[in-house]
Amino acid sequence: MVYFFEKSQRYLQYEIQETDIKDMFAIVETHPDGFSRREYVTGNDELQTRWRAIERELRQNGWRGPHGRSM
Repeated sequence: MVYFFEKSQRYLQYEIQETDIKDMFAIVETHPDGFSRREYVTGNDELQTRWRAIERELRQNGWRGPHGRSM
């Protein structure tokens, strides 16, 4: 799943990816300038907890979203 957040006509992209390791997920964050970073979490519970924290942080910093789409 890919999610977009918008602020001042700029977009952050987040993609949640499954990995080759059982129960491990990658959260890939891509900034408007192309800078990208990858964070790994283990299990659905940790993924949901981390994703909610990311959304909360972004909204507190003025980003709107998420706007999502399936790959």
